[in-house]
Amino acid sequence: MSTNQPPSFRFPFQMPESIHPTVRAAARYLFSGLVDAQNAITALNTKVNAIPPPAPPAPAPAASPTPGGSNNQTIPLGATTGPTSYITGASDFGGLILTDGGTVTLSSGVPNKFYTRIYNTGTSGAATVVSPDGVSGQTVNNAANYSVAPGASQTFWLNNEDSNWSAA
Repeated sequence: MSTNQPPSFRFPFQMPESIHPTVRAAARYLFSGLVDAQNAITALNTKVNAIPPPAPPAPAPAASPTPGGSNNQTIPLGATTGPTSYITGASDFGGLILTDGGTVTLSSGVPNKFYTRIYNTGTSGAATVVSPDGVSGQTVNNAANYSVAPGASQTFWLNNEDSNWSAA
């Protein structure tokens, strides 16, 4: 018996003759399998413990302040280092746009059923959401622009029936 094998894995080789030979063979195979499993676990534990932990992930790149950012991207509108305006793009579909009192223009070139949420993280002034430039008659809640108060958020979606924007 090997030294890493606990006594509980000892097989009773002297089984009564009244036990069917197939049952005795099955019991021997079972105990052999347990011994093999125990030996494999011991060997694998030493290999697994020798693997160094993974390196920490690299820091994510800074958010891009360009129009049409990805979903849930922070767009530092109104910040001293970022732009003061932003134009939504198709990649903003279902996303969150964070602004610090800047101006967000809702694009007319987005797909049907488009929606996005705009959150004004600023404390000094409202964010202005304007309808698309150059699109005749397109409005935001029947007005040329819409204000989002500091600390508030609003969901905007394109109304497919009349191609106007709605806010709620």
